[in-house]
Amino acid sequence: MIDTIGIRLSKAEIGDNMAFMRIKDILGNMDYYFSPRGNECFTGNLKNLKIRIYKNSLTLSGSLSEWYFGNNVETFTYFTFLDAIKRLEDTFQISLEKAVITRLDMAGNFSTTYSPRVYQDNLLSLKKFKRGYMEGDTLYFFSTGQKLCIYDKTKEMRAKCPDYPMKEGHLLRYEMRLFNFKKDELLTIGEFCQKKRYRQYVRLWWDLYKKIVKRPKKGVKPGVNYEYVKTPKDFKEMAASYYIAECGLEKMVRGVDDARISATLTPMQALRLKKCYEESARYTGTGKINYTTTITELNRKVEYVYQEQIDSLKTTNAIHPYEL
Repeated sequence: MIDTIGIRLSKAEIGDNMAFMRIKDILGNMDYYFSPRGNECFTGNLKNLKIRIYKNSLTLSGSLSEWYFGNNVETFTYFTFLDAIKRLEDTFQISLEKAVITRLDMAGNFSTTYSPRVYQDNLLSLKKFKRGYMEGDTLYFFSTGQKLCIYDKTKEMRAKCPDYPMKEGHLLRYEMRLFNFKKDELLTIGEFCQKKRYRQYVRLWWDLYKKIVKRPKKGVKPGVNYEYVKTPKDFKEMAASYYIAECGLEKMVRGVDDARISATLTPMQALRLKKCYEESARYTGTGKINYTTTITELNRKVEYVYQEQIDSLKTTNAIHPYEL
């Protein structure tokens, strides 16, 4: 569930000046620079995590799941997230309890029947969020301090980590990114590790997805998407796909079979019509698949991951390290 995280910890919160200074000794690729205001900053890496050390504070940013699992396809449960925080503390030899969270990404990966673009085209809008695409194929809903991203995880991994053994098929990722926390919304690691607060953000992930307006299941009034409709033939195919989605593919195929049995259609005519109906109902490359085969599937899978996270809070015996 948790992926990228950003935290800020002041030197005063660490308390131990020597512990603060020792952090530099465990970092790789050390460098330093001066900010426009003349402040010195040391930078380094802890595997994939980026660490910046200033005179009176330090920051950490990067994919926590990649640091912990070696990739960010695997996702955290509540228990494994607690273990990752403990390992970070053991590595730095400092407490992160009072570290302020500056960015928090929560995500789920879903094996889907069709290409992620098909599902993206059926996620229409979200109140008070702007809809758009980044880098061509990542759908996002953006608001102040919040961003939802829906994209092809298989494609991303093959581009970034070609040696990672991705399974065959389609993998869609739904990700909630929180940043620019307001002063009255500041959240520390210690607070987030409490089950009540962790549950609150898991529910926010689920609630925001539920609030996305999806393509209506009934009474569809399709507009013409000119990314796909370039010719009269394209328009006829689009119209047919919506008609079949409205009537139901199985019902239309049964009608063809009845017409063949009654000799209204020849066997060849029936075969060609059924093939046409099935092709019209399945445009995997253009997002013209009917509602039932896309949104219903995605709703079910997102809810399953949400419920799995909630259930893990009930079954684990672990308590967060600051309640010990």
